[in-house]
Amino acid sequence: MNNWDRPLVIGKTDRYSITVSDQWLDGELIISAAVSSVDSPDNLTLGADTITTGNTVSVLITGVTEGYHTVHFDYSTATRTSCCTAVVHVDSDC
Repeated sequence: MNNWDRPLVIGKTDRYSITVSDQWLDGELIISAAVSSVDSPDNLTLGADTITTGNTVSVLITGVTEGYHTVHFDYSTATRTSCCTAVVHVDSDC
């Protein structure tokens, strides 16, 4: 599990991303991804996910409730699939 060092403030939106290792990709590119909130969907609002540079998946996240919330990433290449999770800290103050 990954933890993002940058906290998110309730009501604010920021882009968070994961980078899939080149070793795992083994020359392939990520061709699809899906991002979801593991906790209650009321804790975070997730925007559209984006695949950049072939090995990075990012998503816009808006903080709704204070706390540590887990985001799940599913991704695939032409021949393989995998997943990971990351935790974002949502704070009530700027």
